Parts: sequence; C-alpha cells; structure tokens
Amino acid sequence: MRTIFPKTFYNLFRPILDNYLKVKWNAKWTRSYVFYNARGMGTIDIRDILNGDTDEEVVELKAIAATFTKRYYDDRMKDILKWVNGWIKYKGDSEVQKKPEYWQNAYDTYSRRTGDCEDGAILIYKLAILSGVPEWRIKLCAGWVQNPRNESKRVGHAYIIYLSEQYNDWFVLDWCYWYGISLMLYLKIPHRLMYKYQYIWWTTNHVYSWSQHDTLL
Repeated sequence: MRTIFPKTFYNLFRPILDNYLKVKWNAKWTRSYVFYNARGMGTIDIRDILNGDTDEEVVELKAIAATFTKRYYDDRMKDILKWVNGWIKYKGDSEVQKKPEYWQNAYDTYSRRTGDCEDGAILIYKLAILSGVPEWRIKLCAGWVQNPRNESKRVGHAYIIYLSEQYNDWFVLDWCYWYGISLMLYLKIPHRLMYKYQYIWWTTNHVYSWSQHDTLL
C-alpha cells in the first residue's frame, strides 16, 4: 500500500520528512558506478552527461526551468513532462548523429529540438533539477520495456522515474515510447506495477548511481 502524505501534514513536517526520505532512498540500493558506451567512443560515467552542460548553457536552461512554478513537485514534474514531449521531435541517433548510440547533453537536446529516448529523459531531469526538485527524487532509469511497435517483444529504453511527495512512491515520466500511458497513469499506478516497464539495468541521478538489476522501484 502506498504511503499518502496529506499536503497540510507534509508542509508542516517537510524538512524532517525530506531528510528522512533522502537518506532512505539513497541507501536502499548499493551505490555503483554506471559506465556506458553512450557516445560510441568508449565507456563514460553517465553522470558526466547529466553534469555536462556549460555554465552559459545552464543559464539558458534555467530560464526555461523558471517557467515551471507550481508549488508541489508532483505538479511541476507533470508540467515538465508535457513540455518536453511538445518541444522535442523524436529522432534516432543514427539519423541525427550518424552513430548507433549518442547520448546528448540536456542543452544539446533543447537547442536542436530532436533526440531519442534518453535525450528527452535527460532534458526532463535537468529542467526538474533547475526548477528546484531535489535530485534524490529523480532518477534516469535504463532497462527493458515493452516494445511500442511490437508488444510481444521488449526493447531497451531510458526514461525518468520520480518519487512523489504525496504518495512516497516512484512514478514513470516517459516522454516518448509510452508517453500517453505514463501521463494517464502518473500518480495513479507506480512504476513497479506498470507491466510495460519490465526490467531495470541501472538508475542514476547526477550525484549517485545504482545497479538495481531486476528490481522495479
């Protein structure tokens, strides 16, 4: 059963609860380093991509993030998801970068307005962080999901999972493969109960990485 924090209760005890939840979720799985051949030039720490925008690029992204002003993070994350889905056109790495795999920085995706699954997910992450959502509430997640083109098969995918303030559970923010489903079921069905999301390889934010393997959050 999900833990539901009434907003009045949460607002009153927010600093204490946030500190407790941060420690709990950061320590729930063994931290690890996630190295991946994300740009076709050898393995790199995925956190380097999340942290890879220049100071000038961050200033521009902050101006976008400042437009997401709703008080509660739950509402803010939904707005960011919808904005990214409307801003980016999905294009694969082979078409844009002429490489089988290339993970863009958030600013690259924002300025080009194109990218594939991980690119939009990274942009969601960056805008959320710059809008004030704590990093321990957000994870870039990579793993197997149901293939939207052939639901009898699975496909590798990257998307965002977010720890809700109200429900203290993780929910999917998927801007491309299963956008309609993730938007409709946001704050209704948690990630661990969504059958389209089948197996986690790893998760990360810009501070820590975890290798959860087959455990759905």
